[in-house]
Amino acid sequence: DMSNYSTLVHSLKSDSKYIGFNKLAELSYNHEIKSKANDYVYVKSNFNDLEREFIRIFNIVEKYLK
Repeated sequence: DMSNYSTLVHSLKSDSKYIGFNKLAELSYNHEIKSKANDYVYVKSNFNDLEREFIRIFNIVEKYLK
């Protein structure tokens, strides 16, 4: 469902940018634009990059909060 996906990555982009996680914000922005264009091929072929960066940031935040 590309419509819901674009909403989710839009939120991820905004939150990431606000906190200063610029790479995650950029990747999320690219996914937002491509999902709004229904570019399923881009989203699918680049999802792993977005997921890896999200996990990297999640781990940083998790360590900070402990």
